[in-house]
Amino acid sequence: MQVSARLTPATAGELAGAIVAAYGDLRGHVPPAPSSWLWPLALSWNETAKGRKLWNLNAGNVTTLDPGVAWYVNPDVTAPLHFRAFDSLRAGALSMLRTLDARGGIAAADAGDRDGWQRALDAYLGAPYPAPWGLVASLAGTTPRAPSSRSAGAPVLALGLAMGFAIATARRRRTG
Repeated sequence: MQVSARLTPATAGELAGAIVAAYGDLRGHVPPAPSSWLWPLALSWNETAKGRKLWNLNAGNVTTLDPGVAWYVNPDVTAPLHFRAFDSLRAGALSMLRTLDARGGIAAADAGDRDGWQRALDAYLGAPYPAPWGLVASLAGTTPRAPSSRSAGAPVLALGLAMGFAIATARRRRTG
């Protein structure tokens, strides 16, 4: 069902927080490496003009052919595509991660495999995707945080993110 395009800008920290939470939904654990969430963040940052052109909480500009899901026409895209609309930034991030996962992107990001990640991006776009490494470098200092008032569970998410990063950091210290 078509819905109106609604601009829903987000900061890099909010997008990163949604991606980390969505990663947990997808895999059942915290991201094992910074590249596991940082590389998808760079994709989202590119797709949404640095969070300023984030429409309907669609973190990765994921499209659909299913007329039964909420979709919108992206006013920034000239092609007649149906972009998914989401109720939360986390749901939009999860859809992006699922799309990447189906193309081998999450496994590549987890392993730090730049060539595998680039292949997944090319498949994501259906054409050669611009190399993301400049964006990755510029986002390296980002701290994932809960989205602002767009989520009723923001305090719980923030606590979960903090605990997840503490656990991941402790594991890295023990193993490496």
